[in-house]
Amino acid sequence: MRYPFEQMVKDLNRRGMRFIDMQTKSDDARSAAWWNQVANGAVVNPPPADLFPKFARMMGVTERRVAEMAAQEWYGVTPKDGISPRVLRLADALDSLSDDDAAMVERLIRRMRKGPVKKPKNQS
Repeated sequence: MRYPFEQMVKDLNRRGMRFIDMQTKSDDARSAAWWNQVANGAVVNPPPADLFPKFARMMGVTERRVAEMAAQEWYGVTPKDGISPRVLRLADALDSLSDDDAAMVERLIRRMRKGPVKKPKNQS
């Protein structure tokens, strides 16, 4: 099982954000060493909820998404509604669109989708 918080940190790092950048862009909420340990699957203490706004800004997601990732990572609590990792990764971006742009994206998806709905391969 891959952990969403760990995966998010790895993805940010792969896209060029260094662990020291994560430290500074989250207003020194956690050290570069802590971010490195998260990315490498080391056992670290979970962040307190008051740091979620700083993490959200640094990660480019909502505070709720940070809370969901932390709940899954450190406490094993996962959503029971069957939302795929793909949808979760896109949720914040979609929610940030205007209603008109969101409708356009929905039309594009419906147009691109051919045949029966296929469940995406596990992308966690």
